[in-house]
Amino acid sequence: MKEVETAILQNTGQMANTSLSGWIGSAAVSLKDVVIPLWQLAPRGRDGGYPRSRSMPDLATFEEFYASVTGGKPLKDDFRYQAMRAASDPQLAMFRVAVLPPKAPADLVATMRAGFDELWKDQDFLKDYARVLAVEPVMISGTDGQKILTDLATVPRKIKDFLVDYTNKVTEK
Repeated sequence: MKEVETAILQNTGQMANTSLSGWIGSAAVSLKDVVIPLWQLAPRGRDGGYPRSRSMPDLATFEEFYASVTGGKPLKDDFRYQAMRAASDPQLAMFRVAVLPPKAPADLVATMRAGFDELWKDQDFLKDYARVLAVEPVMISGTDGQKILTDLATVPRKIKDFLVDYTNKVTEK
């Protein structure tokens, strides 16, 4: 994050994305008079929605921000919104993830998932996490995380084609 902060302070960077802990623990302190946070992005919740972080209750979610600039139209059928989510959801789903090899034994996978699920219930861990990172942790179970990753593979062809075409256009020299 320090390289991004330096680029912004030197006016060679104009926009950045950071984690919640990166924002609260570093960028908000060093860049508070230089940048304006526009929205917060969250990983998809169990209900399919995108929850607001309790650590930033006054900052709009991306969905709220997007609705504010599109006149509040429903997001469900908005192609641009779907494309944005298709581009950002994989990053959010994979941010700080624990992985095992593809052919890991099922009992080992179950043991690891159970261990993480128990960790999310450990009040001492949660307090230490919040104290050290200055934010409440966003926890997603292994089962829920696997569903999110599986759902990412179902991006409609029209959106995939748009994102590939758009990326090619903005990266051409």
